[in-house]
Amino acid sequence: PKAMLDRMDRNQDGMISLEEYRNAMIRRFGARDRNDDGVLEGKEFPAEWLAGAATKEATGKVSFEQFSTELPIVFDRFDANKDGQLQAAEIAAFADARKAQEGTKS
Repeated sequence: PKAMLDRMDRNQDGMISLEEYRNAMIRRFGARDRNDDGVLEGKEFPAEWLAGAATKEATGKVSFEQFSTELPIVFDRFDANKDGQLQAAEIAAFADARKAQEGTKS
């Protein structure tokens, strides 16, 4: 959770907004897209990512459009109080889900 907060919390308010999450994940998508084709396939797609995971499992790949469409859905799943911010407990739940996702893909 701390690493996630440190990486995504650009305004350093101790919370992650949807915009901060979305921007961080879009940057990470671009960094992972080694052949710059707008699609993550195989090892380009990290096992712990929640957004795009079902699509990748079904098709073997996920496009930038599919991925970015799922970002607010994933964020909303962990924003328990629906205030548009992930606080400490919500960030911990998100981190735990990512860790579990990684474990199921190993």
